[in-house]
Amino acid sequence: MTPEEFAGTCKALGHPTRIKILSLLLTNDCCVCGQIAHALPLAQSTVSEHLRQLREGGMVTTEARGHCTCYRVNHRTIRRFKKSVVFLEEGGFPDAIQSEIKGTGRSTA
Repeated sequence: MTPEEFAGTCKALGHPTRIKILSLLLTNDCCVCGQIAHALPLAQSTVSEHLRQLREGGMVTTEARGHCTCYRVNHRTIRRFKKSVVFLEEGGFPDAIQSEIKGTGRSTA
């Protein structure tokens, strides 16, 4: 995961409602916006905006089902994000990020 992807994922996770939506999606294989709005409860337009941000951050994927869009958690992004957090916790980054930091003159220690 690049620093830009990591930051985008952090931004996508940066609101409590989006965390709630992800939690709901983790316990259900697939949900449409109206189901999520009913479960939280929030306006469908509010849920739609949060889903857009989660999609832009790579946290959810979509699948067309007839005239509805079904949302699912993108487990690949979650795994990559978790791995990046571990790298940060251990004080290091993957090689590609390490090279980028060294190129800026920042210390990695």
